[in-house]
Amino acid sequence: MSLKDAAVPTPYGIDIRYPGDQPEPNQEETREAIGLAWRVRDAVMGRVGEFQ
Repeated sequence: MSLKDAAVPTPYGIDIRYPGDQPEPNQEETREAIGLAWRVRDAVMGRVGEFQ
């Protein structure tokens, strides 16, 4: 999984903003989402550090 995976919102990201009938993520999907969130955070913080 790369940061390209963060380019398109998942149904879960959309459902938070627009509640509907989306199923809850399972444990594996939750782990993947958290891992992706950390990778995005680390990439952003790395770029921010370049400007300090």
